[in-house]
Amino acid sequence: MQERFADAAGVTATVLGLVSDDAAVQFSAAEVACVEDPVSVLVVLIGDACHATTPNMAQGGSMAAEDALVLARELGRDPRGGAIEDSLRRFAARRLPRVRHVQETTAVRNQLAALPYEQRLAVVPHWEQISVASFAPLVSEP
Repeated sequence: MQERFADAAGVTATVLGLVSDDAAVQFSAAEVACVEDPVSVLVVLIGDACHATTPNMAQGGSMAAEDALVLARELGRDPRGGAIEDSLRRFAARRLPRVRHVQETTAVRNQLAALPYEQRLAVVPHWEQISVASFAPLVSEP
């Protein structure tokens, strides 16, 4: 760990300095998944099964909870018991823009993180603006 992140500075370097056992650190590639249409007949994928993303925005749990909430709302929308298929289609249509935003924004943030250290330092003064812009669309109801 120390060698891999030797260019880290500030708080990051302090935290990494606390790592005393490299064997205890789990490190693997972060996977991304995007199912364009999460609905097949009466089966619907939600959460990471549908839209896994890298953790740099920490939205995995939130997106799964939102999926469950929106799915429940859409299923309960027609008190007369309308077609479940219609509810599932509304769910998919309602979630797609938000899921796309998180995945696209995560990809951009990953690209920034992959820059060489000197180039990343140039981005740091603008990080607050980048973060506000990343999360702003997630403030409204999913």
